[in-house]
Amino acid sequence: MLSSPVLYARGPYRVIANDPDADGRLYVVVDTAGAWLREEPSFETARAWVDHRSLDPGAPGRRPAGPSR
Repeated sequence: MLSSPVLYARGPYRVIANDPDADGRLYVVVDTAGAWLREEPSFETARAWVDHRSLDPGAPGRRPAGPSR
């Protein structure tokens, strides 16, 4: 399990800092299960990716919702 605090969350996505002690750290996007989805060089680009995927259900990289119950 990743121990970094969540910096931003929207829908099923979370942005965390890969290494809080590193100066040139990468930001990582994970899902609610903790699966590592992608790395971004800045918080702004990671947040933009999360926002885009959360707002556009047809965006590449977004998992389709399961059947309604």
